Amino acid sequence: DEVLDYIHRNYRENLKLESIAPLFGYSSSYLGKMFSKKLGINFNTYVDNVRIAEAKKLLKQDKLKVYEIAEQVGYSNVDYFHKKFKKITGTSPAEYRKGL
Repeated sequence: DEVLDYIHRNYRENLKLESIAPLFGYSSSYLGKMFSKKLGINFNTYVDNVRIAEAKKLLKQDKLKVYEIAEQVGYSNVDYFHKKFKKITGTSPAEYRKGL
């Protein structure tokens, strides 16, 4: 629960198992295994899901450009953000915004 809380508070940062695990007294491999066991998805997928959920909230506001939203939720590469958004939601960020 503490690790999940940390992710939700720091999703904008460059989150990696290798940097988070020591904060909680775990090795990265142990934390990765525990993540998959408890949640049924791997660490990176969970972080992407948190980021995309936040991006969807920001897209509803219609004030920010897509590249600005990508940066705010932790993606420095807007093309990568588009790819992840479409993979998770089935639609592009622009299409998602239009459908609201």
